[in-house]
Amino acid sequence: EDADDMAGSKIMGGAGAAGPKQEMKKVEAISVDEFVEANKIAKVDFLKLDVEGSEMEILRGARKTLAAHRPQMAVCTYHKKEHMFEVPLFIRDTVPDCTHRIGHYSSSFWGTVWYAIPNEVYRAALQP
Repeated sequence: EDADDMAGSKIMGGAGAAGPKQEMKKVEAISVDEFVEANKIAKVDFLKLDVEGSEMEILRGARKTLAAHRPQMAVCTYHKKEHMFEVPLFIRDTVPDCTHRIGHYSSSFWGTVWYAIPNEVYRAALQP
């Protein structure tokens, strides 16, 4: 990724005389699917993603878990403009039969969250 193209997606060290020092670091990780399988997790019921622009990569790495467990989801869509359509389309195709909502929690472009609630959970929550 280009460090200058990731609005609000930086961890910055202390500022020196020339300004803050910026460097990109790579971190080893495994996918959600690998984690769920390796740890024999019986049920994933909620997934919240605010991962500074890597939301789609994590969703792709959670495809099997999302389809099998059908968790409720809250996914930030403000880090990259294409996420405003990529996230809901991916969720629609991977976890069909959901109620979708969008929330916006800022006076600027920050803070937009896409919610997906499987309809079996949504309907159950509406019951008295």
